[in-house]
Amino acid sequence: MDLSTDSELDEDVTATQQHSATGDIQVKNVPAIVTWQDNNGDNLSLADLDIGILYKAGTSEALVKLQANTRLKKGPSKPCIYLFIKPDQIRTLTCVGDDEFGSSSEEEQCRHAREKLGTSAHAMRFELQSPATFVVPPEYPYKFFRAGSQTVWRSWKAFAQDTLHFIVHIPMRSLSKARLARFCQVASGNEDLVSLDDIASLYGGKGGRIIDPNVDDDADDSNAGHAPVVHGDETDAPPAYEERKTAGSSMSGIAPPLCLSPEPEVPSRKRRRRSSTEIDGDKDLGEKSISANDKILQILFRLQKTVDEGKVAHEATLSQILAKVDKIECRLSCLEEQQQNVADEIACQVEPLWDEMSARLQSQEDREHDYIKDMIDEAFDEKIDDKIPDAVDQYFKNDEDGQSLVADIVAERIQEETREFLRHRQIRGHFTITDNE
Repeated sequence: MDLSTDSELDEDVTATQQHSATGDIQVKNVPAIVTWQDNNGDNLSLADLDIGILYKAGTSEALVKLQANTRLKKGPSKPCIYLFIKPDQIRTLTCVGDDEFGSSSEEEQCRHAREKLGTSAHAMRFELQSPATFVVPPEYPYKFFRAGSQTVWRSWKAFAQDTLHFIVHIPMRSLSKARLARFCQVASGNEDLVSLDDIASLYGGKGGRIIDPNVDDDADDSNAGHAPVVHGDETDAPPAYEERKTAGSSMSGIAPPLCLSPEPEVPSRKRRRRSSTEIDGDKDLGEKSISANDKILQILFRLQKTVDEGKVAHEATLSQILAKVDKIECRLSCLEEQQQNVADEIACQVEPLWDEMSARLQSQEDREHDYIKDMIDEAFDEKIDDKIPDAVDQYFKNDEDGQSLVADIVAERIQEETREFLRHRQIRGHFTITDNE
């Protein structure tokens, strides 16, 4: 069983809702499921369809419209077929809650509809006093549709023929329950409510063709496609050969006056009468020529019809593509606006946090820097204190000039201290004399 999520429905289904302050309702292209119970007690359904609910409070006009896409055998066109439920066809219309189903069969129908829609759904119980109106494209007969679309055609036709009690299920997000209940209350047995004349505007303004569900016109549609097309007026054609022959015979049957005797010497000016073989040959040739012309005309008419159908299909496809492009551009604009709003909100919330984190990081860096500097200074001082005596000893051992320089300095210092002692009789220095030998 195919279950769709709300996000998938948002991607695949284009739904527009407009609710004005005056109470108007305009719901279009909302996915829906129609369920009912037949005379044998079996639960049946119409799936893969969209619903439109239209209501104008100011003019007291309303209409419920079901539609499904179909496919043609040739061309990319996907014309829709419709079921129109007009106010004068409705006896009662009720918005049914989850605890208001009258039987277990209706509860089972509701569960089935929710599984097909993939979301919670409102339920509208219809009780009609006359069947729904089945509308199809005027230029595409039944035989033009593919096998699957023909099955849909027959199912909708059978539904419109004898189904007066059924339930329509629509997603809850498409319309609030209060507004839906209000619409059901207004449309239920309201004699003042009139129908919106929407059939004439279908199929690009060409209008729709209403199918009588009690008449099997599918075969008529197939035969109508091969009906010959006659151009011009038959009275403009020349008279048949038999007519000319009859006229000639009647004229030749008139006897000349007795006073006029024929002159054998004068050559006769009468046209030589053709033999029956020549007449039959000309007749067959004329019939073959007419038959060939009819075939050529039929081929030309079929080609012209194919070209016209292809043009209509191309225009319909182009219109659908342009509509989808407009919808995509609108959604992209909305997404860009939402992204910009989210980015601005995040920036406002993150900016103070960023400043706080920057200050904390700077303080931590300063503490780490001071700690590392102290560690390096301490280690450096320890190394210097350890290495200086060894370096001095090594220096004195390996450098003779240095030793002589030190000896001169020490000797000079001794002399200065000796002179000072002799002068003041006091020695202020401390000396250590060692023998290096």
